[in-house]
Amino acid sequence: MSHNARIALLDAGFLASETRDNPKHVGGLLIFKPGLKKASLCASALYQAYRVYDRPAEPFNLIPILNLGGGLRWQETPNFALQQHLFYHPAPATPLTHEQLLQQVADLHTPRLERDRPLWEYHIIDGLAERGFAIYCRVHHAYADGVTITRWLSQSLGPERSSRLPPPLWSSANLGSATTSAVAGGSKPDKLNKRQQLARPLGRVRQALHTATGLSKIGLQWGLEKAGLTQQAICVPFAAAQMPPLTGQVSAGRQLVTAAMPMARINDIRAATRSTLNHVALTCVDIALHRYLKQLGTDFDQPLTVQMPVSLRASDDTSSGNKIAMVLVELGSAEQDPYRRLQDIGYSLRNLRRQLDQVPAGAITTHSLVANLCAQVVENLHLSKHLPPLGHTLVSNVPGPHNTLFLGSAELQHMYPVSTLAAGNCLNITLFSYAGTLYAGMVATTDLPELADLGRYIEEASHTLGAAVAGD
Repeated sequence: MSHNARIALLDAGFLASETRDNPKHVGGLLIFKPGLKKASLCASALYQAYRVYDRPAEPFNLIPILNLGGGLRWQETPNFALQQHLFYHPAPATPLTHEQLLQQVADLHTPRLERDRPLWEYHIIDGLAERGFAIYCRVHHAYADGVTITRWLSQSLGPERSSRLPPPLWSSANLGSATTSAVAGGSKPDKLNKRQQLARPLGRVRQALHTATGLSKIGLQWGLEKAGLTQQAICVPFAAAQMPPLTGQVSAGRQLVTAAMPMARINDIRAATRSTLNHVALTCVDIALHRYLKQLGTDFDQPLTVQMPVSLRASDDTSSGNKIAMVLVELGSAEQDPYRRLQDIGYSLRNLRRQLDQVPAGAITTHSLVANLCAQVVENLHLSKHLPPLGHTLVSNVPGPHNTLFLGSAELQHMYPVSTLAAGNCLNITLFSYAGTLYAGMVATTDLPELADLGRYIEEASHTLGAAVAGD
Protein backbone atom coordinates (compact mmCIF):
# COMPACT_ATOMS: atom_id res chain seq x y z
CA MET A 1 0.00 0.00 0.00
CA SER A 2 1.37 3.41 -0.89
CA HIS A 3 0.36 6.96 -1.75
CA ASN A 4 -1.74 7.10 -4.96
CA ALA A 5 -1.81 3.29 -5.23
CA ARG A 6 -4.74 1.53 -6.80
CA ILE A 7 -6.73 -0.24 -4.10
CA ALA A 8 -6.43 -4.01 -4.43
CA LEU A 9 -9.62 -5.84 -5.42
CA LEU A 10 -10.15 -7.59 -2.08
CA ASP A 11 -9.55 -4.37 -0.11
CA ALA A 12 -11.89 -2.46 -2.43
CA GLY A 13 -14.55 -5.09 -1.76
CA PHE A 14 -14.74 -4.04 1.90
CA LEU A 15 -15.24 -0.42 0.83
CA ALA A 16 -17.78 -1.20 -1.88
CA SER A 17 -19.89 -3.52 0.31
CA GLU A 18 -20.10 -1.13 3.26
CA THR A 19 -23.46 0.41 4.19
CA ARG A 20 -24.64 2.60 7.06
CA ASP A 21 -26.35 -0.43 8.60
CA ASN A 22 -23.34 -2.72 8.06
CA PRO A 23 -19.98 -0.91 8.36
CA LYS A 24 -16.80 -2.86 7.53
CA HIS A 25 -14.36 -1.82 10.22
CA VAL A 26 -12.80 -4.18 12.74
CA GLY A 27 -11.25 -3.44 16.09
CA GLY A 28 -9.99 -4.56 19.43
CA LEU A 29 -10.70 -3.91 23.09
CA LEU A 30 -7.59 -3.87 25.29
CA ILE A 31 -7.94 -3.73 29.09
CA PHE A 32 -4.98 -2.54 31.16
CA LYS A 33 -4.06 -2.73 34.82
CA PRO A 34 -1.64 0.00 35.99
CA GLY A 35 1.44 -0.83 38.01
CA LEU A 36 1.51 -0.55 41.81
CA LYS A 37 3.56 2.66 41.94
CA LYS A 38 1.75 5.98 42.26
CA ALA A 39 3.52 7.26 39.17
CA SER A 40 2.23 4.37 37.06
CA LEU A 41 0.63 5.16 33.72
CA CYS A 42 -2.94 6.44 33.83
CA ALA A 43 -5.40 6.99 30.98
CA SER A 44 -5.23 10.80 30.96
CA ALA A 45 -1.40 10.74 30.89
CA LEU A 46 -1.49 8.26 28.01
CA TYR A 47 -3.80 10.56 26.06
CA GLN A 48 -1.52 13.56 26.61
CA ALA A 49 1.55 11.54 25.58
CA TYR A 50 -0.09 10.34 22.36
CA ARG A 51 -1.24 13.82 21.27
CA VAL A 52 2.26 14.65 19.97
CA TYR A 53 2.08 11.86 17.36
CA ASP A 54 0.22 13.96 14.80
CA ARG A 55 1.97 12.69 11.66
CA PRO A 56 0.63 9.21 10.93
CA ALA A 57 2.34 6.65 8.74
CA GLU A 58 0.70 4.74 5.91
CA PRO A 59 -1.97 3.51 5.84
CA PHE A 60 -3.18 5.71 8.71
CA ASN A 61 -2.88 8.86 6.59
CA LEU A 62 -4.74 7.52 3.55
CA ILE A 63 -8.30 8.00 2.31
CA PRO A 64 -10.05 6.22 -0.60
CA ILE A 65 -10.61 8.30 -3.74
CA LEU A 66 -12.62 7.30 -6.79
CA ASN A 67 -10.63 8.18 -9.89
CA LEU A 68 -12.69 7.88 -13.08
CA GLY A 69 -9.62 6.87 -15.04
CA GLY A 70 -7.99 4.61 -12.46
CA GLY A 71 -10.72 3.28 -10.21
CA LEU A 72 -10.46 3.33 -6.42
CA ARG A 73 -7.11 4.61 -5.21
CA TRP A 74 -5.46 5.48 -1.91
CA GLN A 75 -4.57 9.14 -1.49
CA GLU A 76 -2.80 10.89 1.36
CA THR A 77 -5.17 13.22 3.16
CA PRO A 78 -4.18 16.89 2.78
CA ASN A 79 -5.60 17.96 6.17
CA PHE A 80 -4.99 15.30 8.80
CA ALA A 81 -6.31 16.26 12.25
CA LEU A 82 -5.39 13.96 15.14
CA GLN A 83 -8.35 15.16 17.22
CA GLN A 84 -10.64 13.43 14.71
CA HIS A 85 -9.00 10.08 15.49
CA LEU A 86 -7.64 10.11 19.06
CA PHE A 87 -10.26 10.40 21.83
CA TYR A 88 -10.21 10.42 25.63
CA HIS A 89 -13.27 9.31 27.60
CA PRO A 90 -13.01 10.56 31.21
CA ALA A 91 -13.84 8.39 34.20
CA PRO A 92 -17.47 8.40 35.41
CA ALA A 93 -18.41 8.99 39.04
CA THR A 94 -18.33 5.26 39.79
CA PRO A 95 -16.03 2.67 38.15
CA LEU A 96 -17.29 1.10 34.94
CA THR A 97 -18.44 -2.51 35.16
CA HIS A 98 -17.41 -4.91 32.40
CA GLU A 99 -20.95 -4.82 30.99
CA GLN A 100 -20.96 -0.99 30.95
CA LEU A 101 -17.59 -0.99 29.18
CA LEU A 102 -18.91 -3.41 26.54
CA GLN A 103 -21.97 -1.22 25.97
CA GLN A 104 -19.78 1.87 25.53
CA VAL A 105 -17.56 0.03 23.03
CA ALA A 106 -20.60 -1.32 21.15
CA ASP A 107 -21.92 2.25 20.80
CA LEU A 108 -18.52 3.42 19.50
CA HIS A 109 -18.37 0.47 17.09
CA THR A 110 -21.81 1.10 15.56
CA PRO A 111 -21.32 4.13 13.21
CA ARG A 112 -19.48 3.96 9.92
CA LEU A 113 -16.06 5.61 9.61
CA GLU A 114 -16.30 8.74 7.51
CA ARG A 115 -14.59 8.51 4.10
CA ASP A 116 -13.29 12.11 4.05
CA ARG A 117 -10.68 11.31 6.71
CA PRO A 118 -8.36 8.33 7.34
CA LEU A 119 -10.36 5.28 8.31
CA TRP A 120 -9.42 4.68 11.96
CA GLU A 121 -10.14 5.77 15.53
CA TYR A 122 -8.34 5.24 18.84
CA HIS A 123 -10.34 5.61 22.07
CA ILE A 124 -8.79 5.75 25.55
CA ILE A 125 -11.48 4.89 28.12
CA ASP A 126 -10.84 5.87 31.73
CA GLY A 127 -12.66 4.75 34.86
CA LEU A 128 -12.24 0.99 35.26
CA ALA A 129 -11.92 -0.51 38.72
CA GLU A 130 -8.56 -0.18 40.54
CA ARG A 131 -7.40 2.69 38.28
CA GLY A 132 -7.60 0.47 35.24
CA PHE A 133 -8.32 1.76 31.75
CA ALA A 134 -9.20 0.40 28.33
CA ILE A 135 -8.30 1.13 24.74
CA TYR A 136 -10.76 0.52 21.95
CA CYS A 137 -9.42 1.04 18.44
CA ARG A 138 -11.15 0.47 15.14
CA VAL A 139 -9.59 0.26 11.69
CA HIS A 140 -11.32 -0.18 8.35
CA HIS A 141 -10.96 -3.70 6.96
CA ALA A 142 -9.76 -2.21 3.67
CA TYR A 143 -6.51 -1.24 5.42
CA ALA A 144 -5.59 -4.72 6.59
CA ASP A 145 -6.70 -8.17 7.72
CA GLY A 146 -6.85 -9.35 11.32
CA VAL A 147 -3.35 -10.86 11.32
CA THR A 148 -1.80 -7.56 10.22
CA ILE A 149 -3.80 -5.41 12.63
CA THR A 150 -2.77 -7.72 15.47
CA ARG A 151 0.88 -7.26 14.49
CA TRP A 152 0.49 -3.47 14.44
CA LEU A 153 -1.12 -3.51 17.89
CA SER A 154 1.57 -5.79 19.29
CA GLN A 155 4.29 -3.50 17.95
CA SER A 156 2.73 -0.61 19.87
CA LEU A 157 3.22 -2.50 23.14
CA GLY A 158 6.28 -3.83 24.92
CA PRO A 159 7.43 -7.19 26.40
CA GLU A 160 8.03 -5.79 29.91
CA ARG A 161 7.14 -2.87 32.18
CA SER A 162 8.91 0.33 31.30
CA SER A 163 8.91 3.99 32.25
CA ARG A 164 8.89 4.82 28.51
CA LEU A 165 5.89 4.49 26.22
CA PRO A 166 6.27 2.76 22.83
CA PRO A 167 5.05 4.79 19.81
CA PRO A 168 1.30 4.38 19.19
CA LEU A 169 -0.43 2.27 16.59
CA TRP A 170 -0.48 4.91 13.85
CA SER A 171 3.07 6.23 14.28
CA SER A 172 5.81 5.74 11.70
CA ALA A 173 8.15 4.90 14.58
CA ASN A 174 5.90 1.92 15.31
CA LEU A 175 5.10 0.84 11.76
CA GLY A 176 8.40 1.71 10.09
CA SER A 177 8.36 0.51 6.48
CA ALA A 178 6.48 -2.67 7.34
CA THR A 179 3.19 -1.40 5.93
CA THR A 180 4.55 -0.50 2.54
CA SER A 181 3.82 -3.05 -0.13
CA ALA A 182 3.56 -3.14 -3.88
CA VAL A 183 -0.04 -2.75 -5.01
CA ALA A 184 -1.03 -3.55 -8.54
CA GLY A 185 -0.91 -0.36 -10.54
CA GLY A 186 0.34 1.64 -7.56
CA SER A 187 3.85 2.55 -8.56
CA LYS A 188 5.70 3.10 -11.77
CA PRO A 189 7.38 -0.07 -12.99
CA ASP A 190 11.13 -0.20 -13.41
CA LYS A 191 12.45 -0.29 -16.94
CA LEU A 192 12.18 -3.80 -18.29
CA ASN A 193 14.15 -5.53 -20.99
CA LYS A 194 12.29 -7.15 -23.87
CA ARG A 195 12.35 -10.61 -22.29
CA GLN A 196 10.86 -9.26 -19.07
CA GLN A 197 8.26 -7.28 -21.01
CA LEU A 198 7.18 -10.49 -22.72
CA ALA A 199 7.29 -12.60 -19.54
CA ARG A 200 5.00 -10.31 -17.55
CA PRO A 201 1.83 -10.74 -19.69
CA LEU A 202 2.59 -14.44 -20.13
CA GLY A 203 2.76 -14.76 -16.35
CA ARG A 204 -0.63 -13.09 -16.05
CA VAL A 205 -2.12 -15.46 -18.63
CA ARG A 206 -0.64 -18.46 -16.82
CA GLN A 207 -2.05 -17.24 -13.51
CA ALA A 208 -5.47 -16.65 -15.08
CA LEU A 209 -5.48 -20.21 -16.47
CA HIS A 210 -4.55 -21.63 -13.07
CA THR A 211 -7.38 -19.64 -11.46
CA ALA A 212 -9.90 -20.75 -14.10
CA THR A 213 -8.85 -24.39 -13.65
CA GLY A 214 -9.23 -24.07 -9.89
CA LEU A 215 -12.67 -22.50 -10.20
CA SER A 216 -13.77 -25.30 -12.54
CA LYS A 217 -12.62 -27.83 -9.97
CA ILE A 218 -14.59 -26.10 -7.20
CA GLY A 219 -17.67 -26.01 -9.46
CA LEU A 220 -17.33 -29.73 -10.19
CA GLN A 221 -17.06 -30.47 -6.47
CA TRP A 222 -20.24 -28.47 -5.85
CA GLY A 223 -22.07 -30.44 -8.55
CA LEU A 224 -21.00 -33.79 -7.13
CA GLU A 225 -22.03 -32.73 -3.62
CA LYS A 226 -25.44 -31.43 -4.76
CA ALA A 227 -26.04 -34.64 -6.73
CA GLY A 228 -25.32 -36.74 -3.65
CA LEU A 229 -22.30 -38.43 -5.23
CA THR A 230 -20.07 -37.12 -2.44
CA GLN A 231 -20.88 -36.46 1.21
CA GLN A 232 -19.32 -33.55 3.14
CA ALA A 233 -16.50 -33.30 0.60
CA ILE A 234 -17.25 -29.60 0.19
CA CYS A 235 -19.68 -27.13 1.72
CA VAL A 236 -22.00 -25.68 -0.94
CA PRO A 237 -22.75 -21.93 -0.61
CA PHE A 238 -26.32 -20.71 -0.22
CA ALA A 239 -27.49 -24.23 0.66
CA ALA A 240 -28.17 -23.36 4.30
CA ALA A 241 -31.74 -22.71 5.43
CA GLN A 242 -32.70 -19.42 7.01
CA MET A 243 -32.17 -19.55 10.77
CA PRO A 244 -33.47 -16.45 12.55
CA PRO A 245 -32.23 -14.75 14.61
CA LEU A 246 -28.73 -15.68 13.32
CA THR A 247 -29.62 -14.89 9.72
CA GLY A 248 -31.63 -12.14 8.07
CA GLN A 249 -31.31 -8.50 7.13
CA VAL A 250 -28.47 -6.79 8.99
CA SER A 251 -29.79 -3.75 10.83
CA ALA A 252 -28.09 -0.77 12.47
CA GLY A 253 -27.00 -0.90 16.11
CA ARG A 254 -24.50 -3.27 17.71
CA GLN A 255 -24.06 -5.18 20.94
CA LEU A 256 -20.88 -6.79 22.20
CA VAL A 257 -20.36 -9.80 24.48
CA THR A 258 -17.09 -11.44 25.48
CA ALA A 259 -15.92 -14.83 26.71
CA ALA A 260 -12.60 -16.33 27.80
CA MET A 261 -11.27 -19.90 27.99
CA PRO A 262 -7.92 -21.02 29.46
CA MET A 263 -5.55 -22.21 26.74
CA ALA A 264 -4.31 -24.92 29.13
CA ARG A 265 -7.76 -26.55 29.01
CA ILE A 266 -7.91 -26.19 25.22
CA ASN A 267 -4.43 -27.71 24.88
CA ASP A 268 -5.35 -30.66 27.11
CA ILE A 269 -8.26 -31.44 24.78
CA ARG A 270 -6.00 -31.05 21.75
CA ALA A 271 -3.39 -33.42 23.18
CA ALA A 272 -5.96 -36.05 24.15
CA THR A 273 -7.69 -36.03 20.75
CA ARG A 274 -4.82 -35.01 18.41
CA SER A 275 -6.87 -32.03 17.32
CA THR A 276 -5.90 -28.52 16.29
CA LEU A 277 -6.88 -25.31 18.04
CA ASN A 278 -9.42 -24.63 15.28
CA HIS A 279 -11.04 -28.05 15.81
CA VAL A 280 -11.51 -27.49 19.53
CA ALA A 281 -12.53 -23.82 19.28
CA LEU A 282 -15.14 -24.47 16.57
CA THR A 283 -16.56 -27.37 18.59
CA CYS A 284 -16.97 -25.13 21.66
CA VAL A 285 -18.68 -22.50 19.51
CA ASP A 286 -20.95 -25.14 17.95
CA ILE A 287 -21.98 -26.56 21.34
CA ALA A 288 -22.75 -23.06 22.60
CA LEU A 289 -24.70 -22.03 19.47
CA HIS A 290 -26.94 -25.11 19.66
CA ARG A 291 -27.64 -24.44 23.32
CA TYR A 292 -28.34 -20.75 22.62
CA LEU A 293 -30.68 -21.46 19.69
CA LYS A 294 -32.54 -24.10 21.69
CA GLN A 295 -33.04 -21.53 24.46
CA LEU A 296 -34.55 -19.15 21.90
CA GLY A 297 -36.90 -21.86 20.62
CA THR A 298 -35.27 -22.12 17.18
CA ASP A 299 -35.92 -25.52 15.58
CA PHE A 300 -33.52 -26.86 12.97
CA ASP A 301 -32.58 -30.32 11.73
CA GLN A 302 -29.35 -29.60 9.85
CA PRO A 303 -25.82 -28.77 10.96
CA LEU A 304 -24.87 -25.13 11.22
CA THR A 305 -22.76 -23.76 8.36
CA VAL A 306 -20.24 -21.08 9.25
CA GLN A 307 -18.12 -18.79 7.16
CA MET A 308 -14.48 -18.89 8.20
CA PRO A 309 -11.72 -16.55 7.00
CA VAL A 310 -8.51 -18.34 5.98
CA SER A 311 -5.22 -16.45 5.83
CA LEU A 312 -3.33 -16.71 2.53
CA ARG A 313 -0.45 -14.63 3.92
CA ALA A 314 3.06 -16.10 4.07
CA SER A 315 4.64 -16.19 7.52
CA ASP A 316 7.23 -13.55 6.53
CA ASP A 317 4.75 -11.25 4.73
CA THR A 318 4.56 -7.94 6.62
CA SER A 319 2.64 -5.97 4.00
CA SER A 320 -0.71 -4.31 4.67
CA GLY A 321 -3.95 -5.00 2.84
CA ASN A 322 -5.96 -8.23 2.96
CA LYS A 323 -4.72 -11.68 2.03
CA ILE A 324 -7.62 -13.83 3.12
CA ALA A 325 -10.32 -16.00 1.60
CA MET A 326 -13.72 -16.84 3.07
CA VAL A 327 -14.57 -20.55 3.12
CA LEU A 328 -17.57 -22.50 4.42
CA VAL A 329 -17.44 -25.18 7.12
CA GLU A 330 -20.25 -27.51 8.14
CA LEU A 331 -20.37 -28.12 11.90
CA GLY A 332 -22.01 -30.90 13.93
CA SER A 333 -25.56 -32.23 14.11
CA ALA A 334 -28.18 -30.82 16.46
CA GLU A 335 -28.28 -33.65 19.04
CA GLN A 336 -24.78 -35.02 19.31
CA ASP A 337 -22.26 -36.11 21.91
CA PRO A 338 -19.56 -33.39 22.33
CA TYR A 339 -16.73 -35.79 21.50
CA ARG A 340 -18.51 -36.98 18.34
CA ARG A 341 -19.14 -33.34 17.44
CA LEU A 342 -15.39 -32.67 17.70
CA GLN A 343 -14.69 -35.64 15.40
CA ASP A 344 -17.20 -34.48 12.78
CA ILE A 345 -15.90 -30.90 12.79
CA GLY A 346 -12.36 -32.24 12.50
CA TYR A 347 -13.46 -34.25 9.47
CA SER A 348 -14.98 -31.14 7.86
CA LEU A 349 -11.85 -29.08 8.50
CA ARG A 350 -9.54 -31.78 7.11
CA ASN A 351 -11.65 -31.92 3.94
CA LEU A 352 -11.41 -28.15 3.71
CA ARG A 353 -7.62 -28.29 4.16
CA ARG A 354 -7.32 -30.80 1.31
CA GLN A 355 -9.47 -28.60 -0.89
CA LEU A 356 -7.33 -25.52 -0.17
CA ASP A 357 -4.14 -27.45 -0.89
CA GLN A 358 -5.42 -28.71 -4.23
CA VAL A 359 -6.75 -25.40 -5.59
CA PRO A 360 -4.64 -22.30 -6.44
CA ALA A 361 -4.94 -19.41 -4.01
CA GLY A 362 -6.26 -17.19 -6.83
CA ALA A 363 -9.21 -19.53 -7.36
CA ILE A 364 -10.03 -19.59 -3.64
CA THR A 365 -9.89 -15.78 -3.49
CA THR A 366 -12.03 -15.33 -6.63
CA HIS A 367 -14.59 -17.87 -5.42
CA SER A 368 -14.74 -16.08 -2.05
CA LEU A 369 -15.19 -12.67 -3.68
CA VAL A 370 -17.99 -13.85 -5.99
CA ALA A 371 -19.89 -15.66 -3.24
CA ASN A 372 -19.70 -12.71 -0.86
CA LEU A 373 -20.65 -10.29 -3.65
CA CYS A 374 -23.81 -12.33 -4.27
CA ALA A 375 -24.62 -12.25 -0.55
CA GLN A 376 -24.05 -8.50 -0.48
CA VAL A 377 -26.36 -7.92 -3.45
CA VAL A 378 -29.08 -9.89 -1.66
CA GLU A 379 -28.63 -7.75 1.46
CA ASN A 380 -28.61 -4.48 -0.50
CA LEU A 381 -31.89 -5.51 -2.11
CA HIS A 382 -33.31 -6.23 1.39
CA LEU A 383 -33.95 -9.86 0.50
CA SER A 384 -31.80 -11.45 3.22
CA LYS A 385 -34.86 -12.59 5.17
CA HIS A 386 -36.30 -14.41 2.16
CA LEU A 387 -33.35 -16.06 0.36
CA PRO A 388 -30.90 -18.70 1.67
CA PRO A 389 -27.86 -17.20 3.41
CA LEU A 390 -24.28 -17.90 2.40
CA GLY A 391 -23.83 -19.39 5.88
CA HIS A 392 -25.44 -19.14 9.30
CA THR A 393 -22.73 -17.02 10.94
CA LEU A 394 -19.05 -16.10 10.64
CA VAL A 395 -16.44 -17.56 13.00
CA SER A 396 -12.85 -16.33 12.83
CA ASN A 397 -9.76 -17.37 14.79
CA VAL A 398 -6.86 -14.89 14.88
CA PRO A 399 -3.58 -15.92 16.55
CA GLY A 400 -2.28 -13.36 19.03
CA PRO A 401 0.80 -12.85 21.22
CA HIS A 402 1.78 -15.75 23.48
CA ASN A 403 3.42 -13.60 26.16
CA THR A 404 2.05 -10.83 28.38
CA LEU A 405 2.50 -7.34 26.90
CA PHE A 406 2.78 -3.92 28.55
CA LEU A 407 2.00 -0.33 27.68
CA GLY A 408 4.68 1.50 29.62
CA SER A 409 4.10 0.45 33.24
CA ALA A 410 0.56 -0.84 32.60
CA GLU A 411 -0.06 -4.55 32.03
CA LEU A 412 -2.33 -5.67 29.20
CA GLN A 413 -4.66 -8.07 31.01
CA HIS A 414 -7.29 -8.84 28.36
CA MET A 415 -7.45 -8.48 24.58
CA TYR A 416 -10.86 -8.94 22.95
CA PRO A 417 -11.54 -8.87 19.19
CA VAL A 418 -14.39 -6.67 17.91
CA SER A 419 -15.28 -7.50 14.32
CA THR A 420 -17.81 -6.78 11.56
CA LEU A 421 -20.89 -8.63 10.29
CA ALA A 422 -21.09 -10.58 7.05
CA ALA A 423 -23.98 -9.91 4.70
CA GLY A 424 -27.09 -11.77 5.82
CA ASN A 425 -25.54 -12.67 9.20
CA CYS A 426 -26.60 -10.97 12.43
CA LEU A 427 -23.73 -12.42 14.52
CA ASN A 428 -19.95 -12.56 14.26
CA ILE A 429 -17.80 -14.65 16.62
CA THR A 430 -14.09 -13.88 16.54
CA LEU A 431 -11.60 -15.84 18.64
CA PHE A 432 -8.25 -14.43 19.70
CA SER A 433 -5.45 -16.04 21.70
CA TYR A 434 -3.38 -13.94 24.09
CA ALA A 435 -1.06 -14.83 26.97
CA GLY A 436 -2.56 -18.21 27.85
CA THR A 437 -6.22 -17.34 27.22
CA LEU A 438 -8.50 -17.87 24.23
CA TYR A 439 -10.76 -14.81 24.08
CA ALA A 440 -14.00 -14.51 22.13
CA GLY A 441 -15.67 -11.32 20.98
CA MET A 442 -19.27 -11.63 19.81
CA VAL A 443 -20.61 -8.71 17.79
CA ALA A 444 -24.30 -8.80 16.87
CA THR A 445 -27.18 -6.61 15.87
CA THR A 446 -29.38 -5.46 18.72
CA ASP A 447 -32.07 -7.86 17.44
CA LEU A 448 -30.39 -10.90 19.00
CA PRO A 449 -31.88 -11.49 22.47
CA GLU A 450 -29.99 -12.69 25.55
CA LEU A 451 -26.61 -12.57 23.80
CA ALA A 452 -24.75 -12.59 27.13
CA ASP A 453 -25.94 -16.18 27.57
CA LEU A 454 -24.09 -17.19 24.40
CA GLY A 455 -20.84 -15.87 25.86
CA ARG A 456 -21.37 -17.90 29.02
CA TYR A 457 -22.28 -20.99 26.98
CA ILE A 458 -19.00 -20.78 25.04
CA GLU A 459 -17.02 -20.74 28.28
CA GLU A 460 -19.04 -23.66 29.67
CA ALA A 461 -18.64 -25.61 26.40
CA SER A 462 -14.90 -25.97 27.00
CA HIS A 463 -15.71 -27.70 30.33
CA THR A 464 -18.34 -29.88 28.64
CA LEU A 465 -15.99 -30.92 25.85
CA GLY A 466 -13.11 -31.56 28.25
CA ALA A 467 -15.30 -33.81 30.40
CA ALA A 468 -16.55 -35.72 27.34
CA VAL A 469 -12.99 -36.28 26.11
CA ALA A 470 -11.84 -37.43 29.55
CA GLY A 471 -14.83 -39.82 29.79
CA ASP A 472 -16.23 -38.12 32.91
